[in-house]
Amino acid sequence: MLRCSAPLPAKAYHPESGFLEASIDVDLFSPKHLLIVLLVVLVVFGTKKLRTIGSDLGQAVRGFKDSMKEGEREAETPPPQVEARQLPVQERDKATTGEKAPTTEKTSV
Repeated sequence: MLRCSAPLPAKAYHPESGFLEASIDVDLFSPKHLLIVLLVVLVVFGTKKLRTIGSDLGQAVRGFKDSMKEGEREAETPPPQVEARQLPVQERDKATTGEKAPTTEKTSV
């Protein structure tokens, strides 16, 4: 068995491709980086603009949740029953013979 107690080198050689690969371990979402991004956003937009963006975003999320709940309620309730009605004899005969109902023609002038 091969045991390696030393840390891995900063560059690794891949014999298949013949290239050196630099391996840099960077944590992009560390608290320090997030704080810097927040500061830049505050400087660019300002606190007042961020407050309005936050409230607008909150209202949008609230509206989305409400519509999702409404959709779930509609899905749980059965659809209303539709009354079946019969066509009068004359209209039924027209439908079976293939006659078209009279239409009004519109002409453009």
